[in-house]
Amino acid sequence: ERLLVLEDGERTGDLSSTSADHAVVIEPMTAQRLEVFRGPEAFLYGSGVLGGVVNVVRAYIPRSMPDRFRGMASGQIESVNRGTASAFSLEAPAGPFALRVDGSFRRAADQRTPVGRLRNTGITTYNPSLGLGYIRPRGSLGVAVGYYYTDYGIPGGFIGAHPNGVTVRLDRRHLEASGSLLPRGSFVRRIDARGTYSRYYHQEFESNGDLGVEFGVLAYHGSLIARTGGEGRLVRGAFGLWGEYRDYASSGLVFTPRSTEYTLAGFGYQEVDLHPLLLKAALRYDTRAITPAEEEDAVIGFIRRRRFDGLSAALQSELDLGAGFTAGALAMRALRMPSLEELFSEGPHLAAYSFEVGDPDLDIERGFGLEAYLRHTTRRLSLSLNAFDNRFEHYIFPRNTGRLDIRLLLPQYQTTGATARLVGAEAAGTWHFHPHFSASGHASIVRGTLTDTDEPLPWMPPFQGRLSLSYQRGPTHVGIGLRTAAGQERLGAFEEPTDGYAVVDIFYQRHFTQGRLLHTLNIGLNNATNATYRDHLSRVKSIMPEPGLNAKLLYQVYF
Repeated sequence: ERLLVLEDGERTGDLSSTSADHAVVIEPMTAQRLEVFRGPEAFLYGSGVLGGVVNVVRAYIPRSMPDRFRGMASGQIESVNRGTASAFSLEAPAGPFALRVDGSFRRAADQRTPVGRLRNTGITTYNPSLGLGYIRPRGSLGVAVGYYYTDYGIPGGFIGAHPNGVTVRLDRRHLEASGSLLPRGSFVRRIDARGTYSRYYHQEFESNGDLGVEFGVLAYHGSLIARTGGEGRLVRGAFGLWGEYRDYASSGLVFTPRSTEYTLAGFGYQEVDLHPLLLKAALRYDTRAITPAEEEDAVIGFIRRRRFDGLSAALQSELDLGAGFTAGALAMRALRMPSLEELFSEGPHLAAYSFEVGDPDLDIERGFGLEAYLRHTTRRLSLSLNAFDNRFEHYIFPRNTGRLDIRLLLPQYQTTGATARLVGAEAAGTWHFHPHFSASGHASIVRGTLTDTDEPLPWMPPFQGRLSLSYQRGPTHVGIGLRTAAGQERLGAFEEPTDGYAVVDIFYQRHFTQGRLLHTLNIGLNNATNATYRDHLSRVKSIMPEPGLNAKLLYQVYF
């Protein structure tokens, strides 16, 4: 979780961060907005967040009173997999209470590529939720319940994998309660308390219908955060506590022992305005304990209780240079504690095409990151440039050993800690060169190295870029874009090279009103030329390319 994905500011309780085949249990069609946190503010949410935090704001619990009955309905279709999706959300006032109901449903068949169908990639998902908020002028209380279910396929055709792949079924039952208080005349502007419970259940079926593995996780989260600001040079700030308790169990072919773990963290964040200089700082302390149900000597080592703790911190300075220019620098010390699976796994994972071997003696991953950036913003032009250098002690990753498990013919991956360095740069900009025309672009590159041996880190993306030209007049917005990537020849052990590519996308968007209704129509052609290309980070690139021509239509109405 070097890049942390949250829902309403909290972890989802799923297992998406443990393996590439595990879905994230967040439905984007009913999300209100996305928030991205980088630098010190990201440490409010985790200790290992060198890559930042992405927060999907679902707003299960209403925190403000709707002025009337209102809502949204949407429908989507796409051609590449004959996919359909629909969603709705409704909000209504009821005295001092605010009610929110939402739901979504999506279904798709196998994905099609320019060279054929990628079998066993269909999906069915549905996700209803209900929330109730008690809203008062000085605060609120609320509760919400939600359910997420998905059934999707993982393609086969790999060494050791079933020819017809694996089917994954998972569901999450979610309950949360929260409260907020707005103190009068205090440096503390808002106090938020929240508790969540999730029951996550995950099954993986082999092509003959047999249950291969199953996982169950009961997760409890609690947080208390005070947000401050507005006192002299001390502007936005926050401090608080966060805790997590997880009860993990698995069965079938996987041999990760049943375990419990708890994490407790205290943190603080503050911005200081010394105009033209803005300072941001964060400090966080985490302690985590992972306790297997039984201690034992195993082939991978001595499985026992492990405890980790440490301090993470970040400091950022940002200088207003005038004339629309801003320059900044950022230093971060991050800690990523080994996961249960990285410590204790020992067994096949057919959906991930691997035989996974943990290391009970893993240490904490310690990262030190430096970043510098320059931004320029005017009415017609916006530019940003940044470069980073992240160095790691005990960088944790699954190393391909080059060996096959003899019984299952699966490649064996050994969880390893090594010294590593990731260096990269990014540039983005938008130019409004005409009242109705604009051009934008983005480019990024990263280079990862195991510094002790000077070997390339595996699973590193190549140089990537994006260019687009768009026309906007009134409610109509149309454009064309080009996505590009260079070939990747700098490979980790046993990786395959990937050729470069260029892919064309076209879009059309229109907004219009009808009475009290706001309509939005989006039409898109992804991979408009039906180009055959492969993404270096794709787990299926060795058997099939990326999706072919995809015509999409999304319609939304707000009332």
